[in-house]
Amino acid sequence: MNTMQIRLNNFEDVRRFVRDCSGIPEDMELVSGDVSADPKSIIGLMAMDFSRPMELRYSGGEGIPESLKEYRV
Repeated sequence: MNTMQIRLNNFEDVRRFVRDCSGIPEDMELVSGDVSADPKSIIGLMAMDFSRPMELRYSGGEGIPESLKEYRV
């Protein structure tokens, strides 16, 4: 499993991140402390703590997709 630290600074970042993740067929999980959510669900992300970086876990074999690298910390 691949991992990457990301930061979402505002609601526009969240909206774009969900859109970008929705186009990826592989399984993904976003983790912040003890909370995890499906990054393809904007409602799930609303429970996340945006004050610190979060960990994106991605099951794809070739690494994190290029479209998500802009969110990297």
